[in-house]
Amino acid sequence: MATTAVPATQKQLNDASPAGPAMQRASAPRRWLRRHGLRLAGAVLAIGAGAGIAAGVAAATNPRTDVVVVSRPIVSGRTVSAADLRSAKVAVDDSVPTVSWDQRDTVIGQRASVPLAAGAVFAEWMVGPQRWPGPGQAVAAVTLKPGQFPPSIAAGSPVDVLFVPGPNTGSGARDSGTAPDVAGVVLSLRSSGAGDGSTVVELVVPLAGAQAIASAPAVTLLATH
Repeated sequence: MATTAVPATQKQLNDASPAGPAMQRASAPRRWLRRHGLRLAGAVLAIGAGAGIAAGVAAATNPRTDVVVVSRPIVSGRTVSAADLRSAKVAVDDSVPTVSWDQRDTVIGQRASVPLAAGAVFAEWMVGPQRWPGPGQAVAAVTLKPGQFPPSIAAGSPVDVLFVPGPNTGSGARDSGTAPDVAGVVLSLRSSGAGDGSTVVELVVPLAGAQAIASAPAVTLLATH
């Protein structure tokens, strides 16, 4: 199982959420993520949809102009290239921030501050200092085979990450050294391309949970509500 984890910055950790030291306990990250994680992932996933809705609502009254639109998904922290952008003629209300197509060079070469979905109407705040993942959070990616995760999960689904014992711990119940389960929210799913039906699942989890996932020999996902 391949895993990666992208930690939040030290400053973000110093400005951590009100849960503070309690985030180190197994129950606190679960409560915190259940309360805030879905809203975080939902906000990220809504960047494209929300901008599109705002543009559509304004279409009835405002003249159409050429603006910058995200042409393909851009992960947080990646440098924006010309290939990531396209032009779209939309009618946008004056209160909706946009970047006009003739100003596209102002964002090309800068880093995305949040994950951006294809179709999102670009705004200047979407580039600059990385704002995501949030304080005390990280994105962990796990490669799972069929049977290691529910086929019904999708972006935004709450899950528990269950740690599977290593080959040296025997075939019984998890030993006392096995990390406690980690509550997370699914960010994305994609085929691994390995030809074995495996899927790469990206998860938003507490930082300590991401570190445990990265060092685990194997994990499975359990859908929660």
